[in-house]
Amino acid sequence: MCSSNARWLLVALSLLVSAAHAQGGSGLPAGGAGASGGWVLILSALQDEESYEHSLASFHFAFQDETWVSVTVGSSRAPSTEQDVSAGLFALGVDHNFGPIGFALSAEQWGDDNNLESMDWRGEIFFDRDRYRFAVVHEQRSIDIFFSGLGAAPLLSDLRRVGIDADGLGLNWRFRIGPNWQTYGSWMDYDYPPGVRLVPRADRLDLLSTSAVTLAYSFLDRYETVGFEYAFGQKLLNFDFGRDRSTIDGEMLTSLGASILWPVAPRMDLEFRLGSSRSDGFDSTVFGGLTLLIYGGR
Repeated sequence: MCSSNARWLLVALSLLVSAAHAQGGSGLPAGGAGASGGWVLILSALQDEESYEHSLASFHFAFQDETWVSVTVGSSRAPSTEQDVSAGLFALGVDHNFGPIGFALSAEQWGDDNNLESMDWRGEIFFDRDRYRFAVVHEQRSIDIFFSGLGAAPLLSDLRRVGIDADGLGLNWRFRIGPNWQTYGSWMDYDYPPGVRLVPRADRLDLLSTSAVTLAYSFLDRYETVGFEYAFGQKLLNFDFGRDRSTIDGEMLTSLGASILWPVAPRMDLEFRLGSSRSDGFDSTVFGGLTLLIYGGR
């Protein structure tokens, strides 16, 4: 069975994919505790009934006893009436715990060459104890949108670029409320320039109102999540609720999810996840997926 820090890593990943926010944190184990040389490999895939897809592979290595480094790659695909919209993800992160105060830093690039690209820089300062963890997060986002007035399939030389910068401020927390129970949550608020709603193609690329599986092209104005985790035997049961709001049209998306994790080998855990999401302008949709965690090293 995974350690408590690896459990929190899984919780953070579950929040990431349930809110479809591949850019939702450093993705490192809380506090970074672990033996030097230890590592965790996470493989995750989600899909909903409308064929929205998200996949993620993340490798975390204990460089020192209290320092973890991570590399993450992922992809998202969202169907559109005009064309399929897809995005790739690449991220690097580091997490160090001085005990009880620590920090996490990450850099993330996502998007594609012909539609939208984003570069995110995130810093986090946390206070970590056995029963609780509290973190303050700051994120700086630089978004480039490419468009053309010459038709749906312009030459590369015809593409124009609009740059948008946004700042985000948020909180992450968890609290152990009993021997087998803990609760956790996150909140993030972004500040965009006033003219973002008038940027060409921003409304089509803002796919927040369609699925909780992928927010690859969404202009998130705010998101918030809360969840509960229960450990029984060597299994973990998790329930979470999330809300996201688009800065383009103000529509809200809510999602409710549940997952169960159990050991399938001495150093391997499997999680099955099922959930439902609903937005102001769309009916509810069901999503599901699997996450495989493999532990190695000392």
